[in-house]
Amino acid sequence: MSRSLSLCLVLCLSSFALASSVQVVYVAQGTSIVTYNVDPQTLNYTQVGTLSNAGVSTFGTVVPSPNDHFIYVMAADATQTTHLYVYATDANGAPQYKPTQKLYAENLKSLLVDPNGNYLYAVYTVPTSSTMSASTIRRFVVNPANGAISQPLTQAKYTLHTQDAYNCTLTLTGFNSTASQLYDQVYCGTHEGPYANYYERTVNSTTGALGPDVQIYVWGSDGQSEEEVQFVGDRMFDFVYPDNPPEIVNIYPAVPNTSKPEVQCTASMLAACGAPNGLVAHPSGQYLLIGNSNGSASEIEKIEYSQKKIVDTGNQAPYIPDISGRVGPPFSPDGTLIFTTTNNSTGYDLQVSAFNVSTSQVRNGAQLSVGSSGPYNIQDPYFTATRF
Repeated sequence: MSRSLSLCLVLCLSSFALASSVQVVYVAQGTSIVTYNVDPQTLNYTQVGTLSNAGVSTFGTVVPSPNDHFIYVMAADATQTTHLYVYATDANGAPQYKPTQKLYAENLKSLLVDPNGNYLYAVYTVPTSSTMSASTIRRFVVNPANGAISQPLTQAKYTLHTQDAYNCTLTLTGFNSTASQLYDQVYCGTHEGPYANYYERTVNSTTGALGPDVQIYVWGSDGQSEEEVQFVGDRMFDFVYPDNPPEIVNIYPAVPNTSKPEVQCTASMLAACGAPNGLVAHPSGQYLLIGNSNGSASEIEKIEYSQKKIVDTGNQAPYIPDISGRVGPPFSPDGTLIFTTTNNSTGYDLQVSAFNVSTSQVRNGAQLSVGSSGPYNIQDPYFTATRF
């Protein structure tokens, strides 16, 4: 085969994969997971499946595989015992009725699948006393044919306080751009104020083994401010909320003991940075979405890394609350769709908008009315995926 023909074949197959991808939204509602497709052109929702499991009393977290051929679901049964279910999906991303695998997972707290789909990492937390717990990170090997997980190995151990006056949790927060580093967070709430530590661990691409924890960043315990951290690619976005403004947006390289921001934004650089009302970084790492003062919209700000500044694009998206106020991810995995919620009398409306990464322009689409199945109108979570 000639080199030009080989190159054409690779490009054609890549183009076909992109063209044939499907944008998927999963809504966990009580004993059901409802699957929707979103047309990226018309921005309309189409319901393509409803999964109900007779043995489940409440569906919780849904973690799609990178290509969305499988989903991993944490769910409680009638006795409130937690299990992990693995479901294969059809061409629309809808999970099939019969799970591929069901595992006891009473102490399972969070899941993360590596971007290559080879390994699943899970946090388990077991109380060891009335005030302490043991948290571990376990690595599982993923079967590429059916998504089933096996060969668990403990990769890391943490001993954490869990009493009311000093309550700590371990969370997996993501990978770097090459999936060679995994990031995790230890967040603690204390009477003096919250604080958090962030670590990176090397990932062995052959075995999935994790290296020792190396601290990237720490904040808090001064009682004067709280921060929210988001990892995107090889950068760390740090949103600082002090008791007394101005607020600060810091963008750091995600390296050990990072301390010098690539970009720092306050009101002196951009008015929106001085009083943020909901902050999130776009998956491309090129934009920030910052809520305006009345919480009616998110201003889209472009990050000019070479000039070390953040500038207003003049474009807006529907309002996206900060990390702690969201019930689902604000973006599709590729960042071309924005999802926002608005409370209504029976639950919430989930609006989809198209986002042009090149121009930062936004085009608003349909709203999906989601009825609440929880008490006191608690919003049920939703999860986004791209199937290809």
